[in-house]
Amino acid sequence: MAGSAEGFGGRRAWGRGTLTEEAGLPVGRVHLRQSGALMTGSHLDAVSAFLTGGSWDASRAGAVYGTRYAEFRITRGAILNAGADLAITPALELGVRGSVLRAPSLHKTGALLQLSRKTRGLRLSLGAGKSDHRTTIVAAIGGSLIR
Repeated sequence: MAGSAEGFGGRRAWGRGTLTEEAGLPVGRVHLRQSGALMTGSHLDAVSAFLTGGSWDASRAGAVYGTRYAEFRITRGAILNAGADLAITPALELGVRGSVLRAPSLHKTGALLQLSRKTRGLRLSLGAGKSDHRTTIVAAIGGSLIR
């Protein structure tokens, strides 16, 4: 679990807060995951609103699978995500993700199917997501440097 709060004072003061939680559980060759985010703010505008969306796991609890990155600007809302990854081989995984976003006047759902491969310290992912009858293609490379 994590929480954050921020604010700006001046001629146009605003504030916002976020509470997120994430958890996962390995069950044999399957890794189950879920996350959630609650966001609320006061006097937010198009610049200070929460940017949500995106099919990347790096977006963490703020992801809305099947949508474009930062597709939605909301002043308050909730996101729930769930997913599972099946280890086909030690280096190859097939994953499925689903999302629900609820905000004032905005109700979105989305899904993503992705294939990931681990090689030489990198994780390569390719996927296709769907939301509102629109398909989004996702490609990502991630890695870590440990000395």
